[in-house]
Amino acid sequence: MTELEGAILTLLDMEGPMTAYGVRRAFLDSPSSFWSASAGAIYPALNRMEEAGWVASKDATRGKRPAKALQLTASGKAEISRWAIDTATAIGPGFDPFRLRAPLWMRLEVAERAELKAALESRVLKRIEVIDALDPRHPDALRHALERVQQTTRLEWIRKTL
Repeated sequence: MTELEGAILTLLDMEGPMTAYGVRRAFLDSPSSFWSASAGAIYPALNRMEEAGWVASKDATRGKRPAKALQLTASGKAEISRWAIDTATAIGPGFDPFRLRAPLWMRLEVAERAELKAALESRVLKRIEVIDALDPRHPDALRHALERVQQTTRLEWIRKTL
């Protein structure tokens, strides 16, 4: 699953059924500058997820304008559950896949959450070790330093919140 698909499924999970335009609108209104709300990104992703059986549509036509509401299926819920606990991608740098998954983590059962907490903490600590071992004269040293701050902040959140 792509991060875009994960973001869309999380949106549908948190907000409930919405039209494709509603999904696009949510991305347009997002404070994140990473997400593209272009029809060329959103609509194909929604079509792929419907073909995969992760979302289902039902008629939501109002007046003369045809529309369909998309909602998560049981398969879609299972898919975002797998995606949410994929610690390898959750700690990645960039547009913050960590933040996308956090609301889903808070709904895990106590034992699942404890297991995830340990796995996330371990991965973040390993990533910090890798960053610390990099040559400070490397051309990307500033980017690495910024990622270290991000990973340290994540570690604090994991320990305090999760």
